Amino acid sequence: MRYAAQCLLAACLLFALAPLSRAVAEESGTVPQGREQLVGTWRLISITRITPQGPESDPFYGDHCSGLLIYDPSGWMSVQIAGGTRAFMATPKSRKSRPAEDAGRESALFDSYYAYYGTWTFDASRGTVAHTIVSSLYPGEQALAYSQEVRLRGSQMIFTVRSPSAQGETRQVKIWERIKPVD
Repeated sequence: MRYAAQCLLAACLLFALAPLSRAVAEESGTVPQGREQLVGTWRLISITRITPQGPESDPFYGDHCSGLLIYDPSGWMSVQIAGGTRAFMATPKSRKSRPAEDAGRESALFDSYYAYYGTWTFDASRGTVAHTIVSSLYPGEQALAYSQEVRLRGSQMIFTVRSPSAQGETRQVKIWERIKPVD
């Protein structure tokens, strides 16, 4: 019986860690040859943080997040990401005034969603893509530029952002998958 319990525990751990190990393995890929390889619409597959202690779910988005990223050939982009667990709130009839009891629920909704739009550039020599924000859910981000490493692997695009610290480097890895055009 003990052996069966150990096997079940090992299987559960392998199943739970599969998305995290996939993110580590798929962080590699090839640098795009040109910006045209990035143009299109991409669906978010996963966001993982890889810390010196090992891979973990992203603390802001959590597991099972979703999102959409659009790169237009004109140089404009838009991204939206929803956390994996979002509180439900009915669509308000008006956006002009809100009952005070909605304030807590609205804060939870705000904390589980992220969006911005702006322009994008690709630097093939560095293997990076940069987003310059025109407008964001967070108004303080206006005019900020976010740069991240970009790699392609099959139909996937992998973004990596590195953050050094005294404990070692932490990497945030976002895996996006190209969405085929609607006929």
